[in-house]
Amino acid sequence: ALAAPPSPSPAPTPRPTPSPDAAPQPAVTVGLCRFTVELARTQEERSVGLMDRRALPQDHGMLFIYPLESELRFWMRNTLIPLDILFLGSTLRVVDVQRMTPQPGVPPQDLTIYASQAPARYALEVNAGRAEACGVAPGAEAVLEGFSPEGP
Repeated sequence: ALAAPPSPSPAPTPRPTPSPDAAPQPAVTVGLCRFTVELARTQEERSVGLMDRRALPQDHGMLFIYPLESELRFWMRNTLIPLDILFLGSTLRVVDVQRMTPQPGVPPQDLTIYASQAPARYALEVNAGRAEACGVAPGAEAVLEGFSPEGP
């Protein structure tokens, strides 16, 4: 058999130049991983969270931002995706990591409550298993990119 002649290289695809006015996408780097995040700053955004979503890309998450450090409490009401939750103190150090499991059909009063084991100001929800895969444990430091916790 004869080898096919090499095909010509395709022309490089020009990359769009980002607009200088385009805001960087919010992200959190923790452990070995960087997550593009949606921000939940208001009470309404925090109460909806990731409810009713069927999937979350592996490199995405939701960062819940609270005005003060305190015991944070979460549940999986209408949440369909198994999640890891990373609780971060005001210094952005991980204070607790927990696995949260969907509980479809369980009445709200019977849902498991996931409370931070130490005061926290932030909670990062990512797909279940990502915390371990990224080497995240209490004491790990997170870096926020593309936004300020205090506002846009």
